Amino acid sequence: MVTVSPAVAATPAGLFQYARDLLGHTDELSRIEQSGGDLDDLRRYLIDHLRTEAMSREMVEMAARLLLRVDSYRRTQVRDELDMYSGQFEALRSVAHTVASATPEAMARTVTGQLCGSLGYRKAMFSIVNGSSWSPASVSMQPDLSSRFEDLVTAVDGHRIELRDAPREAELVRKRRSYVLDRVDTYRHTYRPLIDLSRPSGYLAVPVVVGGRARAIIHVDRHEQGLTDSDLHIVGALAAVCTLAHERAELRSSIGERSALVERRMAQLARALHDLELAQIDMHGGGRDVDTVAAVPHGDDSSGVGSASLSAREWEVLRRLAAGETNSTISRGLCISDGTVKSHVQRIFRKIEVTTRAEAAAYVARRRVHGRGR
Repeated sequence: MVTVSPAVAATPAGLFQYARDLLGHTDELSRIEQSGGDLDDLRRYLIDHLRTEAMSREMVEMAARLLLRVDSYRRTQVRDELDMYSGQFEALRSVAHTVASATPEAMARTVTGQLCGSLGYRKAMFSIVNGSSWSPASVSMQPDLSSRFEDLVTAVDGHRIELRDAPREAELVRKRRSYVLDRVDTYRHTYRPLIDLSRPSGYLAVPVVVGGRARAIIHVDRHEQGLTDSDLHIVGALAAVCTLAHERAELRSSIGERSALVERRMAQLARALHDLELAQIDMHGGGRDVDTVAAVPHGDDSSGVGSASLSAREWEVLRRLAAGETNSTISRGLCISDGTVKSHVQRIFRKIEVTTRAEAAAYVARRRVHGRGR
């Protein structure tokens, strides 16, 4: 008589072994076990077998006991999973704050560290996507795995991997869509060199999407166990935090650059207005005669106002510009085209290193104040 040993039936392998002892080595049972040993599939198989096969009373009783063992094991699994995921969701708030506070340079290391820390995954990898390639930038794992995966750690050094060599990642980047692979699919259309080093029992990959484009990829696995939709939600939420952190960093950088530019422009304008006030130049042609604007000598300029090698015509244009004349007025006064005036102005600005008419007028004023007349 076949008996169910509590010790044997305490593991999925033991439950499948007992099913083989009870029902024999059927093709269906072998298929279920080879495809990952899912206990829900075993349970359905046992129920179908009881319904379709003529079995002795003793066999029916043993099959029923096996079903109870399977149900008991699955309840234990579900309870453990609920405890695990509850803990992960509780930790996610703190993890999200830590990741959101990380600098862009530390993002990869922070994400993998938190995934294998508070969130409890066995291994995690963060990769940067750049055009048609992706580069693994950081890998973390539980301490008990470190000595067994030294080659994996060494391999994750930021080197580029072409997306054409990793169809799964290529699809993720193109469609910006996460995926979960079980043990069977782990070696299909994936980047084999890293898979061979990692040897997971299935893994999860989630894109970090910024501006409608996948900018990074997060990979996680539980090593001995597969992953579920709950893992997809957890890691997906963390990827969303990475997206917000990246966008905030880019926005902060852009605002900082614009603020610096505005400050420089304001400082230049303030200096120009100050010089104009000192020189008492009438921008509409009044005030003191700007015909005394200096021609610029070559060589050292001890006055501190700078020098520029301007032609006589360029100085005439600059004199009129400083007096407040428009390009059209200058062109009529000198009998040249508007385009020629514009070209003169551009060359003048470049030579005297200014960007606005006010700055050009201030330049003229500074030279007159320092007595650099013709």
